[in-house]
Amino acid sequence: MIRKHSGFFAVLVLFCSMIFSQVQAENHAPKTLIIAYEDKAQFPYYLGDSQSIPERPGVAVEMVQALQDILPDTRIELRRYPWKRCLVLLENGRVDAIFNASYTRARSRFGQYPSTDDAPHDPEYRLTNISYHWYRHIDNNRAELPTPTSDVAAPSGYSVVNLLKSMGYQPSTPESSYSALRMVTAGYVQAAALQTVTGDRLIQQKPELNRLVRIEPAITEKPYYLLFSKTFYERYPELTVQLWQEIRRQREQRLPALLDTYLADDQ
Repeated sequence: MIRKHSGFFAVLVLFCSMIFSQVQAENHAPKTLIIAYEDKAQFPYYLGDSQSIPERPGVAVEMVQALQDILPDTRIELRRYPWKRCLVLLENGRVDAIFNASYTRARSRFGQYPSTDDAPHDPEYRLTNISYHWYRHIDNNRAELPTPTSDVAAPSGYSVVNLLKSMGYQPSTPESSYSALRMVTAGYVQAAALQTVTGDRLIQQKPELNRLVRIEPAITEKPYYLLFSKTFYERYPELTVQLWQEIRRQREQRLPALLDTYLADDQ
């Protein structure tokens, strides 16, 4: 009796083993990893003011694209949106991760940062550090640094908006860094708070902004991360940690050379 049905049981065991292996594989890594970033340039980290990804996409984009090397069974799909939409899509689980994202408590409610037992985010696994500076008109005769009573601007959705509010400012929040600088040139605000890499680049490239200057010192400098959704992290915790570890390796081993290449090509 056992011999008569041994072939059937062997097939059944093989079938169950295949199903179990497939479930294990699906739990280990997804078939597609959707990662979003802003559709405005942040030289040299990402280039191009559109939803398309240029051939030379930027330093941070290349670092994220390199994650494909450790994901043989997963296809990384990059998408570009306005930054506020990137945040909403992450919160709604429509994308798996976004970059470059600094830490805020609000984002940590729906996004997973690399963290330790003692800190809500761990700079060891950052993509990079980025500073913020004030930008004002060169002919502005008022105080070098704007005071909390000054009219100022900062791009909507950026973490610096809440930082400025905590410092007593009530910033206007236009949709882009360029719009914030145009508010300065038009005299609507005294200064704009921007990521330094973006502000410097816009002033260099746009003739209509060449009367603007950066004010020292920096408002702040902070680490920026590849931020995963809570849903993705809860489903793939080990994989998420492996991806952060690879980001750290990329930053330590490739970032300096990548920066040199992009900056040299820009001269």
